[in-house]
Amino acid sequence: MSSVRLTVEAAGDALREQRLTRQLCDHLRQFDELEVDFEPPVAGPAGAKGTTETLALLVAAGSVARAAGPVLVAALDSWFERNKHNRVVVERPGTRIELTGQADAHQLRLLERALGGEEGGDRGDPDVQ
Repeated sequence: MSSVRLTVEAAGDALREQRLTRQLCDHLRQFDELEVDFEPPVAGPAGAKGTTETLALLVAAGSVARAAGPVLVAALDSWFERNKHNRVVVERPGTRIELTGQADAHQLRLLERALGGEEGGDRGDPDVQ
């Protein structure tokens, strides 16, 4: 599994999204197979005022790279048990998967295949973008 980007979406409530992203970060850091850090902030346009940056996480494989994909899927699934009304977007080059708190087994399998596959996920599956 190469590095993936995670963002939490909470119906456009930027402060809630930031709080939930920090909670997700704390949750993922409990798993030794994952290396989790905040994405470096991107500077806004010159002179912009009152903008709120999107807080995102970067997750990479730790020392056991093969196990990282399934571990990340299991970690997200357990996080959603307490956060059913939220959405997490998982991105890596060529792949974008949106998971909801109501993620079913099919969604989780798609994510696991996308994370375990080559760069760009499973191109043979029409459900993986």
